[in-house]
Amino acid sequence: MYHFATLFDKNYLTRGLALYSSMNEHIENFTLYILALDNEVVEYVENKNEDTLKVIKLTDIEKKYPELIEAKNNRSIVEYYFTLSPVLPLYMLETFPEIDFITTLDADIFFFSNPKPIFDKFKNYSILITKHDFFKELKHLIIYGKYNVSFQSFRRDKEGFDCLNKWKSQCLDWCYDILENDKFADQKYLDTWTSEYENVLEIAGSGAGIAPWNISKYNLSQKKNKFFCNNEELVFYHFHGLRYITKSIINHGLKAYKVKINKGSKSIYAKYLKKVSALNKEINFTDNNIQRINRSYTKKELLHLLIFDHTFFYLLNIHLFEMHLLPVYKVLKYTIFLPLLILKRLFRK
Repeated sequence: MYHFATLFDKNYLTRGLALYSSMNEHIENFTLYILALDNEVVEYVENKNEDTLKVIKLTDIEKKYPELIEAKNNRSIVEYYFTLSPVLPLYMLETFPEIDFITTLDADIFFFSNPKPIFDKFKNYSILITKHDFFKELKHLIIYGKYNVSFQSFRRDKEGFDCLNKWKSQCLDWCYDILENDKFADQKYLDTWTSEYENVLEIAGSGAGIAPWNISKYNLSQKKNKFFCNNEELVFYHFHGLRYITKSIINHGLKAYKVKINKGSKSIYAKYLKKVSALNKEINFTDNNIQRINRSYTKKELLHLLIFDHTFFYLLNIHLFEMHLLPVYKVLKYTIFLPLLILKRLFRK
């Protein structure tokens, strides 16, 4: 039995459900625990009544660890969510004795195959962390941390508890969304774990931990219904930075990481967008993201997003145009976007 835990509020509900859907597709015998950051998520998960989907109320965690309240009052909401990163796995291990090891992961992760190979490697370890594994042109970003707090596991043993308790203490003391004194949010603390603890497994590449900051290092491809990273099956991808501006306008966020979009990246984003878009239709749509990433767009900025390829609307395959564009944009696709794409490609040649 695999035990996973994630956290999100109503604005990320469809991402969390997409994660859950991908787990149902590829993982046997698992439970996903959701730390609900608002009542809307609590109500949705409870009403869904799935055996493999469990909800944890934020008030329950704050009751168990009352020291969180002081932290909640001296940092922003997103910084408070960062502070919860060590608290959630610690709560899981201390509350559910049947859990041998807990894996916490971001809600915008999506599985493309079974993570069993990762956990098979983890059998002789106490802690698992995910390297950023930066693309060569992004190496300077390592100042924000060697590791990304997006997929990590902790075993029910001395090292697992020692690590979580120390990390919890560090985050309660300082967990801010700035780079200061070799600290950054919840993330830089992980830099020292391989020297502090003996049984730490680092994962990178081999189909795991693939994300916008390292996707350019790998050859992604699709063969029938399977997805590959180089010659190995893609296990999971972290869709960091993807934002719905409206139900029909999507900012994929890859431009910020200097990603050259190709057939492989299109294929994985196509599968993810198809799933999330279906969930957006099924559920009352909201994507008013938390303060760190929330912003509004003027009509002029939206035009810029459409024309200057911050979106997939003239970069992705035709079926995605049909799926995501409103009728008016379907007309614009052939009258404006397609000619622009042709001119762009001719200019590059």
